Amino acid sequence: MTAEQLLTEAGTGRPVLLLHGGGGPATVAPLAARLARTAHVLTPVHPGWDGTERPAALTRIADLAEHYLDLLRLRGLRDVLVVGSSLGGWIGAEMALRDTGTGAGGGAVVGGLVLIDAVGIQVDGEPLTDVFALDARGLAEHSWHDPDRHFVDPATLPPAELARRRANLATMRALAGDPYMHDPGCGSGCATSGCPSWCCGARATGSPPPGTAPPTPAPSPPPASPSCPAPDTSPTWNSRRRSSPTWTPSWTARPAPGDHAPGHCGVRCRVPDPAQWPAATEITAGALRLEPLRAAHAAEAFTLLDDVRLHTWIGGRPLSPEQLHARYRRLEQGRSPDGEQGWLNWMLRRNSDRRLVGTVQATLERTPDGRVTAELAWVIGTAHQGHGHARTGALAMAHWLRTQRVDVLLAHVHPEHRASAGVARALGLTPTDTVVDGEIRWSSEAPPSGPGT
Repeated sequence: MTAEQLLTEAGTGRPVLLLHGGGGPATVAPLAARLARTAHVLTPVHPGWDGTERPAALTRIADLAEHYLDLLRLRGLRDVLVVGSSLGGWIGAEMALRDTGTGAGGGAVVGGLVLIDAVGIQVDGEPLTDVFALDARGLAEHSWHDPDRHFVDPATLPPAELARRRANLATMRALAGDPYMHDPGCGSGCATSGCPSWCCGARATGSPPPGTAPPTPAPSPPPASPSCPAPDTSPTWNSRRRSSPTWTPSWTARPAPGDHAPGHCGVRCRVPDPAQWPAATEITAGALRLEPLRAAHAAEAFTLLDDVRLHTWIGGRPLSPEQLHARYRRLEQGRSPDGEQGWLNWMLRRNSDRRLVGTVQATLERTPDGRVTAELAWVIGTAHQGHGHARTGALAMAHWLRTQRVDVLLAHVHPEHRASAGVARALGLTPTDTVVDGEIRWSSEAPPSGPGT
C-alpha cells in the first residue's frame, strides 16, 4: 500500500535531506530556508503527519528510515547530508545504520549526519518525560525555553487544526510509543556507524539531557557546515528495531528545479519584504506534480480551461488563447507591479499520463501588524474532477506556504459549492461570518504545530 507524500525542494548544491520532528514540517522551516542558500534541500512530510496517509505497513521508525533510503536511491543521490531534528534525528540515525549499500540501486547514499536534540536510546538515570501524558501547557513548559512564546491554547484553535494535531500525535504514538521514544537495540549499533556525524542540542529547555543523545563517533565538523539554531529547539525521540516490512515509496524520481524561494534565516523566519516575495518551486505530491506557472503553459492550459462549466460558481467566462497567454505572462512575474502582493501559481500535472488537470494559486499580502496572509484558489478541469486532485494540489500548496512561514491561509467559497468547501476543510480552514461577493471566507491562523518534538 502506498500513500501520498509531500516533498518540498529548494536550492542547489549538495543534497540535504531535512527530517522534521513530531511537531511537523513547520518546526524545521527556518533551517530549511537557511540550508537552501547553499544546498539542494529536500524536506518531506513524514507519512501520517499534516493530513497525509500513513500506510498500514509503516509501524516503526525503522520503516521510515528504509523509506527515505529508498527515496534517495530512487533519485540517484549520493553523499547526502541527513539533518534530523527531534524525532527526525532518530530516523536519520537509523538511516545511517541501515545504509549498507545493499538496497535498490546499490551503494551507500548517506555521506553525513547531523542530529539536533536527537535521542533514541535509554540511559540509566535519565528518564524521558512522557509527552503523551502532558496537556498543552505542560508540553510547552517541558519543551520550550520560552514557553509563553509558543503556547497555544487548544480552545482557540479551529476544529480542523485540533484534528490535525491529534492525528499527528496519534501517528507519533504509533511509531514511537512502545517502547517509549527509544530503540532497545540501538545502544551499541549507533556507535558503529562510520558516517561522519555531528550532534547539537538545545540550551535551557526541558528537553532530555545531553546524555540521552545517541552515541556517535568522535565529533567532526558537520559536512557543509549547516547552521543549527540554538534557541527554542526541542526533544527528539526513538523506537524499536525489527526487520522492516516492504512497502513502496510513492515519491517520483524527479530532479529539483534550480530556482528556490528567497528568504532570510532566523528561528522565526518570515516571508521577505513585499518586493521579494517567494518564488514558486516544483512540488511532488502523490499522483501529481505541481509546476510553477509559466507563460508557455498557456497553450496547453487553454484546452483545459476553455469550459463555461468552470465558471458556474465564480462567474465570468473563459479567456481566449491570447488573453490567457497575456494573463500567464503577468502572473509569471510572481508579484504585483507595486510589489504589494506576491503571486504564486502552479499547474497540476498528472504523473501517469503527463496531462494538465488543473491549477492552484496563492495571493500573498502583508497585514498592518506584519503577518503574511495567503488567499488560496484552485480549479480542476471538468473531465478530471472527482479524483481528489483539488485536495492533493491544495494540500501540497498549503504545506509549501507553511514552510515559507505564511501566517494565515484564506479561501472564498460559494455556499453551495460543496466540493470546494470540502477542500477548504481538508486544508484546516473553517468558515467565518465574512461574505465577499456572495462567497464565504474560510480562514485558518495556521499556528506552528507546537514544539519540534
